[in-house]
Amino acid sequence: MLASAEVGTLITALGCGIGKDEYNPDKIRYHRIIIMTDADVDGSHIRTLLLTFFYRQMPELIDRGYVYIGLPPLYKLKQGKQEMYLKDDAALNAYLLNSAVEGAELMPGAGVPPIRAEALERLLHLWQQAEDALPRLSLRCDSAVLGAMFEHAPLEEGAWHDAQALQA
Repeated sequence: MLASAEVGTLITALGCGIGKDEYNPDKIRYHRIIIMTDADVDGSHIRTLLLTFFYRQMPELIDRGYVYIGLPPLYKLKQGKQEMYLKDDAALNAYLLNSAVEGAELMPGAGVPPIRAEALERLLHLWQQAEDALPRLSLRCDSAVLGAMFEHAPLEEGAWHDAQALQA
């Protein structure tokens, strides 16, 4: 890593040198070193490499509070003149789910009150969690069994011992 041209440029820009003979943290030119990489997996890897470099080669800069991590958002949403930044996929999914249920209601059946707003959002969030778990569970169980369990109402605790209830 020290042979990298980019790291060499970074060492030169900081001005404090490197190695036992040349390193002097008092000669640093900047007191705020902000590591800001892309918000994807590659950016996370680069950030980890840079933090490891500073931790092993220039630990005093971290101890003195000179090294910062800038966390850029992964998504920018624009609706009319309003802009919003979302940090990651989870924030995007939460925003989309919230936007989808705004003003919506679910009519479960005759005589049953509609499900609205926060309750509908919680229900859809639970559904999404269950769907996300299916691929992981399919590695352990048969996918047909999982699909049947997912589509049918949950069994009460005592029903597991009743063969007729299990076949229904």
